[in-house]
Amino acid sequence: MNASPTFLTLRGRSQVAVALLVVSALVCLLSILYELDVRGLLERLTTGQPVSYTELTTADDRTELVGILSIVALIATASAFIAWFHRAYTNIELLGARDLRASRGWSIGAWFVPILNLIRPKQLMDDIWRASDPAQPAKVESDWRMRPVPGLLHAWWALFLGGNALGNVAGRMIADAATPAARQSASTWALVSDGLLIAGAVAGILVVRAVTDRQERRAARVTGGGQPTAGAVATAGERPAGLENVTVWPPISA
Repeated sequence: MNASPTFLTLRGRSQVAVALLVVSALVCLLSILYELDVRGLLERLTTGQPVSYTELTTADDRTELVGILSIVALIATASAFIAWFHRAYTNIELLGARDLRASRGWSIGAWFVPILNLIRPKQLMDDIWRASDPAQPAKVESDWRMRPVPGLLHAWWALFLGGNALGNVAGRMIADAATPAARQSASTWALVSDGLLIAGAVAGILVVRAVTDRQERRAARVTGGGQPTAGAVATAGERPAGLENVTVWPPISA
């Protein structure tokens, strides 16, 4: 006998994703501080002031350290965020959404396919937001994908793409810099990139927390585990056709 489909809470995964987004923001802040120190050395070089060999090697070591920390933070944060994202997208069908634009597997795969990863993850995040609306009737209406999403989602995606794109540009410029002036120019782009990534991490935290809260309330709504929203079609304990066997784990208390 097949097990009934189960809504899985996002709470645990959201906490991990939020914690690692904070770590990523702190690494970017550290990068800014070290990059400002490098700019100070470069300004001294361009104005003819003495700079010791120790100062240069220390700056180089710091840059290498920040690079390693950035890679580790990126891998850890991306893994946690995509795990949260996959579960959130998996849940929306159990919460009444129909005619999804992509299968559950694409909530992971879309992040890794060139070109597609510039568009599809944002589309799926929009769908997660729409289908998790606790104010919707228990049976999601057919036009659910046409509903607007808040500016927060657009800002998060723009900051994420912009910060990473500028980071790639800055990295290449730093590697190719042959003069202090060229390295200063690269430094400017690196600082802008880190600033955008910090803002993107903050926006990402807000998105994760908001979506998690919406899904928890939506699950309580659909499964009868909580009080229905005013004006809702179904009453507590009622479930729409096709959702009678959906269970929630862990159970959501009233």
